[in-house]
Order: sequence, then structure tokens, then C-alpha cells
Amino acid sequence: MESDTRKFLIQMALTAAAIVYCIDSYKSYKNTNYDYEQSYFIIQVKEGRIFVTLTNSLAFILGVIVCPSPSWGMIQMTCLLWYLHMTGVCVGYHRMFSHRAFEGRWIVRVALAVFGSMSGQGGPI
Repeated sequence: MESDTRKFLIQMALTAAAIVYCIDSYKSYKNTNYDYEQSYFIIQVKEGRIFVTLTNSLAFILGVIVCPSPSWGMIQMTCLLWYLHMTGVCVGYHRMFSHRAFEGRWIVRVALAVFGSMSGQGGPI
């Protein structure tokens, strides 16, 4: 009984995260400078966000199908990888490579480039 409740709560949390992601994507669609008669899909393609959107959607769907009851270790690893790739994008790609806000040793540059490339947004340069 307890494991069924835990499975249900995990699936509800994943569903809520997907809904929040879709709402945020729709809000960013509303803030574009494109003609609002264009479809959401066309705007995603023109702005180059379609790969990230499809990858996240596919990962969510496959995650629910392949592993409907993930272990806590898997959830912890997912959170760790999410944190690392967001650090790579925000700190590495945005601050270090784009704005040159700081300089790091070569190992820091390589680590942030690898973490940033895990997001599927291309290389750092």
C-alpha cells in the first residue's frame, strides 16, 4: 500500500512539473515578437528551441513509460545532473563564455563547457 502511494505521488509530481514547463513555454511564446497567428510549433522552430522542447518532452514520456516507479537514487541522480547542466549553462555559457565576467583555470573551463553541453544547446564557442 505504501509503495503504491509513493508511486502515485511521484507520478503526480512529474505530471505537475510537465504542466509547469508547458505553461512557462506558452508564456515565453506570448512574449515573442512574432506574429501571434503563427503556431506555437513554428515559433519554437524559428527561435531554435524545438530541440530542447522535444528532448525534454521525450525524456519525460520515456521516463514515465520505462520507469514508472523510480528509486530514490535515480531521483537524486536526476536532480544532480539537472543542477550540473544548469550550472554549466548559467555560469559557464552565460557568464564565463558570453560575458567574460570571470576567468577560470582550464579545468574549470572544461568542466563548465561539458556541463553546459549536457543541456543540448550546442558547444560553448
